[in-house]
Amino acid sequence: METYICDNVYVPLRLAPTHKSEMDSQLLFGEKYLITDRIMNWAKAKALFDSSEGWFDTNHMGPAVCGDGSNAITIAKRVVCVKGDNSKLVIEAGSDIYNPDFMGKYFFLNNEKYFVIGEFSEEIVSTGRNAAEIATDFLNTPYLWGGRTACGIDCSGLTQIAYKIIGKVIPRNGYKQAETGTNISFLEESLPGDLAFFDNESGKISHVGIIAPNSTIIHASGKVRIDPIDHQGIYRGDLGRYSHKLRMIKRID
Repeated sequence: METYICDNVYVPLRLAPTHKSEMDSQLLFGEKYLITDRIMNWAKAKALFDSSEGWFDTNHMGPAVCGDGSNAITIAKRVVCVKGDNSKLVIEAGSDIYNPDFMGKYFFLNNEKYFVIGEFSEEIVSTGRNAAEIATDFLNTPYLWGGRTACGIDCSGLTQIAYKIIGKVIPRNGYKQAETGTNISFLEESLPGDLAFFDNESGKISHVGIIAPNSTIIHASGKVRIDPIDHQGIYRGDLGRYSHKLRMIKRID
């Protein structure tokens, strides 16, 4: 089965093959995928990064993967670049680039060279930061169901991208993320970067965030925000009440 690669800022993945269907996730620039089904001008993609699936308009079809097969480098900061046709592209944090030359200020996607405008150094790759510190780069990003970028992101998209940037793969959806990692028995034993999960009245995982310093949590709820957390859950001072009930805490190894 042929492998393809996303060559746009992102590609929306929808639950059904129609633009009216809700966006469930996104393929980001540089992420690879397989095509598992086709209907008219729609294709169903399976992301190689996390095995998430969704339908996309084939106008967004990226090229088949070619080149030397080198490993992707996930960027921690937004990069502005120019393609071979002299059009500009803004690539969001969490995207993948290949074979970067920081001195020459360029990188590749397949065999196409992209020239970077502005700063381009090894600092675009996260070193020595935990997931909570990465997530603060997304503060005030508006909540967007299915989103995975600083233009719009959902709760599990935030946790997944923060972990992707530090080199760890976790599932796309919160309830699947809750099945990974090691249980932390008490909130007091948690560390910045641990994942906190919250359930609804039916007992199902409905929200996830990242433990931050000083008994706080960074999470996407309306926007990416930092709120106090205790053994009951997330306390929203602006609302004067708890907004999410704590279910469990996990440490991603």
